[in-house]
Amino acid sequence: MMDISFSEQSRLSDIIIDYSILDNDIGFGVNNITGDPQFVDNIDLLLSPTSPGIDAGHPNELYLDADGTRNDIGAYGGPGAMIN
Repeated sequence: MMDISFSEQSRLSDIIIDYSILDNDIGFGVNNITGDPQFVDNIDLLLSPTSPGIDAGHPNELYLDADGTRNDIGAYGGPGAMIN
């Protein structure tokens, strides 16, 4: 997981966090999931088949997984992603 911090110079209006799995509700962004992403391991960060991030990414056809399904949230979702 990645930590996000803000400095005094940060402007919240410049940050967009959508279609993400977060530890805590950050109070902004849309279509985010709060909870455990259920990674297979903490090295590759692949999602397990029971992860809430499976088929939970942006629904636009531009972002579909290589197999034609809605993309997954995370590094391995969307066009060009490897099918596991």
